[in-house]
Amino acid sequence: MPRRGVRCTVPAVIREVFRAVTHASAAIDRGVVRVMERRMAGSATRRTAAIPADAHRRLVELAAAYRDDTLGAPSRFFPTPPRPRLTRAAVSPTVEHLTWTSGYRPFLPAYRDEHHRWVENHTAHARRYTHAEARGPRPALVLIHGWGGGAWWLEERAFAIGYWVARGFDVVAFQLPFHGERAPGGVGRGPRSGALFPSANVMRTNEAFGQAIWDLRGLALALR
Repeated sequence: MPRRGVRCTVPAVIREVFRAVTHASAAIDRGVVRVMERRMAGSATRRTAAIPADAHRRLVELAAAYRDDTLGAPSRFFPTPPRPRLTRAAVSPTVEHLTWTSGYRPFLPAYRDEHHRWVENHTAHARRYTHAEARGPRPALVLIHGWGGGAWWLEERAFAIGYWVARGFDVVAFQLPFHGERAPGGVGRGPRSGALFPSANVMRTNEAFGQAIWDLRGLALALR
């Protein structure tokens, strides 16, 4: 029997646990942000000498290219992709690696030469996790990592994939452009995954967002 005047209920304990987890998560978030700020500040310092004198004019011209009727009409910047043909390779009895040709065509013609140069980024990657005893179709959760992510071992833990699989979902982890296996050789792999997107290159950043949505919509069509 609890002592009189002492209230110790299960909901109260759970609230304390959630509060502690929230504080810990916030601390981790602040630490990650500080690391990102230092990395970006260091990159900015190293690249200051390379900033062209006409940078402001070029940014204004680029903004005019992405005019209001572009972003205000999603079908223009985010057109509907065709359903891609997925190539499936077994990683384990419950995990399969999915690849497909991105097929994204940059919105701005001025970026197309650079886009074609990043060969590894033309192949989209995802991994599908299911249960060993799954029978028939299951609802699927599609996971999108943050900047600098995309490593399979990291996303499996960060998103607690096993938890969702055990509760009746298939889980599909998607790699963003220029991350993970889509990072061009020697530029952005490993701890520098995502170094090219997002970046100070505004045109590449805009187009990579367009490619990310294109590839995600294609993946959703294939999964359905």
